[in-house]
Amino acid sequence: MKHLFTTLLFCLFGAYASAQSLGINYQAIILDYQTHEVPGVNIDSNPLANTDVYIRFYIFNSDTIQEFSEQHATTTDEYGMINLLIGSGVAFEFMDFENIVWDGTPKTLEVWYNLDDNDDFEHLATQGLSYAPHPMSPEYYAMIDAMNAEIDQNQADSDASDAALQAALDANSEADQAEAYATIAADDALQEDIDQNEVDSDASDAILQAAIDANAASDQAEADATIAAYMALQSNIDLNETDSDAADNALQAAIDANSAADNALQAAIDANSTADASESVAGSAADAALQADIDLNEADSDAAEADLFTSIEANYAADQEESEAGTANDLALQNAIDANAAADQAEADATVAADATLQSNIDLIEADSDASDAAIQADVDLNEADSDASDAAIQADIDINEADSDAADSTLQDAIDANSAADQIESNAGALADAALSELISQNQIDNLENETAISDLEVDLSANAEADASESAAGAAADAALSELISQNQTDIVENEIAISDLEVDLAANAAADANESAAGAAADAEVLSFVNQQLSTVNQSIASLQVDIIQNEAADLSESTAGDAADADIQADIDQNEADSDAADVILQDQIDMLEDDIVVSSTSLQSDI
Repeated sequence: MKHLFTTLLFCLFGAYASAQSLGINYQAIILDYQTHEVPGVNIDSNPLANTDVYIRFYIFNSDTIQEFSEQHATTTDEYGMINLLIGSGVAFEFMDFENIVWDGTPKTLEVWYNLDDNDDFEHLATQGLSYAPHPMSPEYYAMIDAMNAEIDQNQADSDASDAALQAALDANSEADQAEAYATIAADDALQEDIDQNEVDSDASDAILQAAIDANAASDQAEADATIAAYMALQSNIDLNETDSDAADNALQAAIDANSAADNALQAAIDANSTADASESVAGSAADAALQADIDLNEADSDAAEADLFTSIEANYAADQEESEAGTANDLALQNAIDANAAADQAEADATVAADATLQSNIDLIEADSDASDAAIQADVDLNEADSDASDAAIQADIDINEADSDAADSTLQDAIDANSAADQIESNAGALADAALSELISQNQIDNLENETAISDLEVDLSANAEADASESAAGAAADAALSELISQNQTDIVENEIAISDLEVDLAANAAADANESAAGAAADAEVLSFVNQQLSTVNQSIASLQVDIIQNEAADLSESTAGDAADADIQADIDQNEADSDAADVILQDQIDMLEDDIVVSSTSLQSDI
């Protein structure tokens, strides 16, 4: 919402009686330029009624120097109007209404407004202020003379105070200068110590860097030697693996050939076993047939014997019954017996021949079995011979592998011996590097002790500087106390002047009311007197302002000097801390390199041991 002010300014100077306050009447109407819709024609620029508003007034002299500022919080009436008395608000920026110098020169009024009670004020208007002086009575001139005498006395007192203040300022400046010289001398000495410390540190760093470079070169040479030894060892290992692979392949081929021979032997054994089984079955069948024949012959013989016994018994019975006439039959019987015996003999011969044939067959079978067994034994002997030959070849390969392995072991031992010699050289170089490094560490420790001594000297200088600062602070405090006393006296004089001026203004107001009808000449005289009084007041105010500026500048100079001293001390302490940090960092780097060198030695030894 946009608001503008239509202002009516009544510059009613003067001077109200004791029951009234000095000020300027100010009236304004606050208009709301937001368009409002109403039946017929839209209306804008309506008065903003019954609304809180905040107003700020500023008054500037003819040189655009601000002399007055204040703020009002008020509320518009039902017509959007406000009525204020400039000079009765809340002053800010230490510029109340009494600070205005009414010396007859033009004044300028600026008005700012805000509706939200914050610091976002907007400019409203800038207006010129004009006014006319009034004549005074002779009694008032006498009072002005007395007041001028008092002003002169105040001026003399102020000059004396200014002189005392200037003397205190000069003493303070001299003390500050002396302190500055002492600080500069201490800073120069401290800087010289720091420079020397840096030179020593640079020299130590150069020596340390040289040792580090030498150690790095030794590490590189050691690493190169280790790599060369490792490469030779790896070459020997690869050659040994190649020979071992060849021997393993030959051994595997011999094992495969032996396995093939064993498989062939097993096949022959299996075939022989099959033949033995078949032969055993055939022999068992022949034996069974022969036994059947023998059993049949024995049965026939038993039957023939039984028949013969029966016949003999029958014949014996017949012979017993027959007579001697049966001799022929006996002969026939004897012939039959003989024939039967011949038959038995023939049968026995036939049985013997069959048994011989059977035995021949058995012998033949046994001979065949013996021949088969001999053939099998020959195959077994041949297999054993082949196995012995294969074992001899394998043993020869094993002997060759052992010889190659012994040669490889010898070469590996030579490499190990060379590596051990390189390790010894490396160990000797490492010992020399460690000795140099230890010497550098000792030198660095000596440098650290020197640095600590320099730091201790710097701390002593800092303590002396702090004591000088304390002395300076004490001198400054004494000067500030004297200055504060002068300021208090000056403020007392100002208060007395303000009381006298207030009384004078009351008298001037009364005189203005009485002299309203005097002539223009009296008005000119009054104007001259008022101008003189205002000039004196302006001079006093300027003196006070100048004194306050001097006080502020002195305080600022003290603060700047103290800040500069603190900054110099902080810079010195920072240099000391940086030097210590650099020394600590160099020690850490050196220790890290030592640890890294030891780790490299451990890793190289572990790798070499693993290769061995």
